[in-house]
Amino acid sequence: MHESHRLTEKPEPLRHRKAWSRRIDDVNRLVYNIDENGFLWIISCRGHYED
Repeated sequence: MHESHRLTEKPEPLRHRKAWSRRIDDVNRLVYNIDENGFLWIISCRGHYED
C-alpha cells in the first residue's frame, strides 16, 4: 500500500453519534460507523464534524 493511503490517526468515538472519526489530513475527517453485521457506513468524508 502506498504510504499516502494509510490512515495513521487512531479512531476517535463521537459522543453524539454511534460513529467513529479518523483524520485524513489537516482539514478532512472520515466519519464512519460499522453496524452489527459488519457493514461499513461512510457518514462523511470531508470537512470537520460541524461542517
